[in-house]
Amino acid sequence: LAMALLFNACASMYCAVVGLRPDPSPKDVEKYIEFPHHLREILERFKSSGKKLWLVSNSQFWYVDGGMKHVIGDDWRDLFEVVVVGAGKPGFYTNDNPFREVSARTGRIKFKPIEQFEEGGVYTQGSIKQLLRITKTSGEKVLYLGDSIFADLSEARRSYGIATGAVIHEVKEEMDKQKGSAMWRYARHTTHVLSHSFRLIQEEMGLSRSGDDIELLDKLESEVNRWRDIQEQVINANFGSIFRAGDAVSKFAASMKRHADLYTSSVENLRFYSTEQRFYPDGGHESVPFNDPLLDYIIGDDSALL
Repeated sequence: LAMALLFNACASMYCAVVGLRPDPSPKDVEKYIEFPHHLREILERFKSSGKKLWLVSNSQFWYVDGGMKHVIGDDWRDLFEVVVVGAGKPGFYTNDNPFREVSARTGRIKFKPIEQFEEGGVYTQGSIKQLLRITKTSGEKVLYLGDSIFADLSEARRSYGIATGAVIHEVKEEMDKQKGSAMWRYARHTTHVLSHSFRLIQEEMGLSRSGDDIELLDKLESEVNRWRDIQEQVINANFGSIFRAGDAVSKFAASMKRHADLYTSSVENLRFYSTEQRFYPDGGHESVPFNDPLLDYIIGDDSALL
């Protein structure tokens, strides 16, 4: 069970960095930062349950402050035990730099190294090693939620045993397409049926292949690829699913499986779970079930569609 939750600012706010300038107007903030309706509710619930809340960002204080005021309120710092800006991730997880205090009024950095965090304070530089030491917290008791596998999650997990949660905003879009698109489901079933047929035909052909056999296999393989491409186009016309590369998992999905203990499309989804929730792995939204009900029905299992 996590005693502390470490948030990346961008993962929490779902923000776009490009275009936002120092001292942004409310109009600028609304343009570049999407408003999460349940974020404050989640943070308050975790805080009231006794969890430590930390915010660590590579962005400067003016940026984090403007965004957090927009999504949570002027008193947003009251919800966090530690606020770190200009952290310099991923070096934050490998160095042993001391923290220094940042003036919330002027943004100036004070030179004196920090040995104790003060309520409402803002800090910069530092390291995860120093953060755990000063807060007297074991890495195994921390859940880190971030939106970059290699800048946020991989070193924290590998070096300090921190549990990691990847915030992947594209997950929701993909799941919505899979649930709502009849074409995606049709293409998926068709791909499974054709792939199964391809295997059966090769078994029937045996070891020797005629010119007609090769031509048939080429046409069938082309058809499998065409329907697989249709699946990808339904998910995203530009680059398909971020979790699939043809009939295999993508490099991104493999990296996420290696470095993230859980993943979600939004930090706000935590409101559906207890603050003491214990998560265990399953197949994930992109796992392909061992049996396709339509394929099972076609090859003779009438109960598959019941």
